[in-house]
Amino acid sequence: MSFFSDAKGFTINDGAFNLVQGNQFNNTYNLADPNDVFKLVATNAAANGLYNSEQRFPLPNCHPDTRTEILQECNQWVLAKSASERVYWIHGPAGVGKSAIMQNMSERHARQSPELPHPRLAASFFFSRNDVTRDKLDPFVATVVYQFLKCEPLRAALGESIFEAVRADPHIFRTTFENQVQKLILEPCTKVDPKEWDLLPNLVAIDGLDECILVPSQERLITIIRKAIPKCPLIFLVASRPEPRIRRAFEHEGFTSFLGRLPVGKSDESTRDITIYFHERFGQLQDTHPELRPLDVSWPGEEKIRELVRRAGGQFIFAVTVMKYLESDDSLPSERLKAILSTKVEDSTESPYADLDLLYRQILSTCPVVNREKSSMILCLLATPHFHPPRLDGQGKVTDRFIFVRQNGSWRSSGMIEALLNLKRGEVETLLFRLHSVIEVPSDAYGKNVRIVHASFTEYISDPNRSGDYHVKKLEKLDYLDLIARALLRIISGHSRNYRSYLSSSATRPPPYNSPTLMNTRYSIINVLHICLKLDTPSDELLKALNQFDPYLFGTWVMNSGLYRSSYLQRWREFIKWAESFEPRGSQTFLGKIESFMDGFCIASPPKSTTLQHLDCVRAYLEHVLYATNPVHLKWHELLQSLYNVVIEVNLRVLLLPADSRQSPQLRDWVLLTVTRKDAENVDGLLGSLANCSSEENLIQDIRDDTYESVHTLDLVKQNNLYSLRKLVVQRQKEIGVTPFPCTPPSTAQMGSEEMASNLPTVNQEANPINEDDNLVNEGTELLEMEARSVGNAGFHSIATAVANPNPKVHIHRVLMVGIWVLPILLALMLYYNTPSLYG
Repeated sequence: MSFFSDAKGFTINDGAFNLVQGNQFNNTYNLADPNDVFKLVATNAAANGLYNSEQRFPLPNCHPDTRTEILQECNQWVLAKSASERVYWIHGPAGVGKSAIMQNMSERHARQSPELPHPRLAASFFFSRNDVTRDKLDPFVATVVYQFLKCEPLRAALGESIFEAVRADPHIFRTTFENQVQKLILEPCTKVDPKEWDLLPNLVAIDGLDECILVPSQERLITIIRKAIPKCPLIFLVASRPEPRIRRAFEHEGFTSFLGRLPVGKSDESTRDITIYFHERFGQLQDTHPELRPLDVSWPGEEKIRELVRRAGGQFIFAVTVMKYLESDDSLPSERLKAILSTKVEDSTESPYADLDLLYRQILSTCPVVNREKSSMILCLLATPHFHPPRLDGQGKVTDRFIFVRQNGSWRSSGMIEALLNLKRGEVETLLFRLHSVIEVPSDAYGKNVRIVHASFTEYISDPNRSGDYHVKKLEKLDYLDLIARALLRIISGHSRNYRSYLSSSATRPPPYNSPTLMNTRYSIINVLHICLKLDTPSDELLKALNQFDPYLFGTWVMNSGLYRSSYLQRWREFIKWAESFEPRGSQTFLGKIESFMDGFCIASPPKSTTLQHLDCVRAYLEHVLYATNPVHLKWHELLQSLYNVVIEVNLRVLLLPADSRQSPQLRDWVLLTVTRKDAENVDGLLGSLANCSSEENLIQDIRDDTYESVHTLDLVKQNNLYSLRKLVVQRQKEIGVTPFPCTPPSTAQMGSEEMASNLPTVNQEANPINEDDNLVNEGTELLEMEARSVGNAGFHSIATAVANPNPKVHIHRVLMVGIWVLPILLALMLYYNTPSLYG
């Protein structure tokens, strides 16, 4: 049983589409099955962007008996005006309640009612700059199509066309958004009879377009909608702030005939609605809070409510935040209300949200000074968008999705924040306890995001002119990646004790497959190398963290990571070069560990879990991926697998340990072999010289049969290297207790004696002694050897060596070979000494 499955990428075989997402989610889709196509669409959709997403809970909505006029106008547009005004843009400043209106409209038109016999909502998408899964345009089309397929009437009408489009291009969600819209939305919709659309949902609700963090994408989506409208039966309800680029995009002349607008802001209606809200919420607070029960039912009084309404200035977010702040359990509501009302806005302030800013300052001031630094670190992280550092997947393709975090947690969950900032478990909840009116902290440490309730608070703390001492600066991308790398290294280091304890008993098994500790550690190991390589100037803290890095733990986890482990191991060398460039700054301990590891280590497998033949192939695999200078040539482990007739197990269980671990009594019954740099480089040299043999199959057959058919008869270097490689295979066979292949010295019909082979530069053996009778020959060939070395001709050197070691069994081919090379040189020397005039 493996520690993990690490396959990642896409393959198609006979209509089956293999999607391997992230670190453990491996799904094979048979695209002939519509349900599997639906699963593929769902994989690319952003579940948090749906109107009924649990991640957005508590969902914003209009308070009862408020926003009646605006909601009535929106409903009239959906039911009547949309025939001409195909796009309706709700716009207004921050905090006026646009998302609540969009939530109300989505919920109302997603269900049947007496006034709505047929639901009209086809899809919704709620952008948020505080949620990495829905802060960009990337998942928009997939999320819309996912909802089409979830709706039974739309699935019946559009499903087959969508399925055909996905089957035709399983990577369609990696194509341009324009192509996705064309193939997955426009073409399926236009194939439906226009009369059928009278009974089909056709409303697409898009909220918070201004919170799509890539501003050009905001205009791009509006442009796509504008171009689609003339031939598309869908209608679009869009809400956003009136940002300049969004406003200009909607002012395009192409929108003139089919765009409706609805401004939302300070008005008599908003003033009335906020007053209603305050009255009802103060009444609820008085009923539930012990301190307020003895007070008069009119508390806090009309005058104070009017002052709060005035300060709200049409911003519902002000009213909502005030009431959340007053509901805190650690202070008296009456005292907090008094503090809010006693603080006045300075006349000189230029902020358009002066009263809201004042409220935010009051809330932040309640945090204990002693915790201010840590709280600011958390706020800084919450204000920083999560960057997707692209990494290589198992097939060498670049992916920017960290699927483990997306599926099993979040980069802004309390557990992840504690890991990133090196805080104690539970400390995030404690530090943010007095900020619950502006920050939501879920109880699940690795579930939902810790979330800033409203974008206006993010804007406040990010603007030094508005927040002053409470300003937090967003992290730059490289600083953020440095922070991630440090956190991942701490996670890896923290798991070292579990790795070592694995040796305590031969019966020990790895942690549970889906345990959070195991998943966190594995995720960290797979990603830390790539993230570090993105940093040209790592922080001193990161370099210190590297000194805790355990290369044996890293190698063990990667080797147990499934099919594509080589992609990670081959980046190992890049990682070493990267660390060497910062050696003077404190990474010497790390480099010492790495050098020791690369010089040699043990590989071990638990008793009865594998054979020595399998483990020898694993050793050869490590020798190849860690030391081979030319990964394209013949692979050592593939050669051994063919010779042994075994295959390296995908579900491999193997430990990488220091070279001296063979002496450990805990490993007495384990299967162990040693990997050394010296042996690996020797193998790499031999295989590199044999890379251009007639075929790998012939080479393997030669090793097995003790022949030389795969190399040219006159190529003495390759013949010697083939002989040396065979000797190495035989040596490995003896080491693991396998009957060795025959390995006789080169015969008369081939290349010469064993002694001759031992003198070749590619074999690390001492030269054989030379007889006194051979002295004359040695003297006669010394000049030839010097000449061969000077021109770097390995073949010439081999001939010179062969002449220096005569053998009565030498085949006629060798004699001819020597003659071909030696005679021209002898003639040249004779001419040189006898006719000097020719040479000046």
